[in-house]
Amino acid sequence: QLTEHQDNFYTWSSKAQAPTIADTTLPNPNNVSAPASVTLDDQLIQYSDGVVITALDVTIGASPDSFVDYYQVEYKLSTETDYIIAGQGKGLSQRILNVIDGETYNVRVKAFNTLGASSTYTSASRVIVGGTLPPEDVTNFACNIIGGDAHLSWTQIGDLDLAYYTIRYSTLTTGAEWANSVSLVEKVARPATSVTVPARVGSYLIKAVDKNGNYSVNESIIATTVTTVGNYNAIATSTQSPTFAGTKTNVYVDENGYLRLDSSELFDSATGLFDSATATFFEEGVTTYDLYPEGSYLFTSPIDLGATYTSRVTANITQGSDNIDNLFDSASGDFDDAASNFDGDTPANCTAFLQIATSTDGVTYTAFRNFVIGDYSGRYLKFKLVLTSDDLASTPVIKSLSVSVDMPDR
Repeated sequence: QLTEHQDNFYTWSSKAQAPTIADTTLPNPNNVSAPASVTLDDQLIQYSDGVVITALDVTIGASPDSFVDYYQVEYKLSTETDYIIAGQGKGLSQRILNVIDGETYNVRVKAFNTLGASSTYTSASRVIVGGTLPPEDVTNFACNIIGGDAHLSWTQIGDLDLAYYTIRYSTLTTGAEWANSVSLVEKVARPATSVTVPARVGSYLIKAVDKNGNYSVNESIIATTVTTVGNYNAIATSTQSPTFAGTKTNVYVDENGYLRLDSSELFDSATGLFDSATATFFEEGVTTYDLYPEGSYLFTSPIDLGATYTSRVTANITQGSDNIDNLFDSASGDFDDAASNFDGDTPANCTAFLQIATSTDGVTYTAFRNFVIGDYSGRYLKFKLVLTSDDLASTPVIKSLSVSVDMPDR
């Protein structure tokens, strides 16, 4: 259908208001918004050759600026003055390698736009944890007795800085602790997860040790009451406690009849007034960390078997540990800022172990070597107990000490 167009069909009126044209607002190219945040974390990483290092991870909160092109990360030790440029990039995550455990690092980040203008810095600081944390506790610790051997096994822990495992033994089947046990196997190197030791009634204990010398917080314990297969007859026993009448070197017997490391400081050589000392006990000197690093106790006399035999020799030690400087009121700083556990790390800083030397004539002896239980050939058996302290403040406390000699039925 066709309709003829007529102008008078439309109502016309004059324009009442001019249109408003919006002005265009562009950002100042020299003003760049800073990153919203900087978050720091650290972790251990391992190279293909097995080398383990600590890395500082930097997470950047994006700048709200729409024209940001990249970010620049800078860092320094808190004790240094100048910052080092760690890297530049568009990503919001960067990594700084080979940072030092226990040190405080300052990190700052700024944003750059496409014209090269930069923002102010956003900063953060972190004390590097890295390898200072103790390794994980060992899990799935098991013991299988086969004949005269105890086959110990466990699950490997996940710590990259694991150095080795250390195993101790206690004659107790209940109530065994790291402090009252003796060293059985000092080092089981990674990646081993099993070891064979002599079978004994009692408890086996294990901890992991990292490359910084940190021990697992808790020991894993497996107790066994399975006796060794085989018939043995006890033929000799040498009991040294409680008198400990043998030859003492850098050790002494305390008022409880316990053997412990002696102080390396003589009373007359101390400086100041003895009643002004706050760090140690009066009878053990007036300065901190003054124990001998090693002492020994030689048994009163060798055991004479009457003739040369191969016999089963078993050590029996009951021990604890003590720290002569571990007085709560003498510590400095906040106790919850201490690097060690709140209840102390004395058992990890000291140990005691028995040694044996054998002879066929009572004159010429073999060199002393460590033992807990084993078969040895000789007529004369000589024994020595060695006590050590790593921090010169912790000491083993030997409560009972004896050695028994058994021979198989013939």
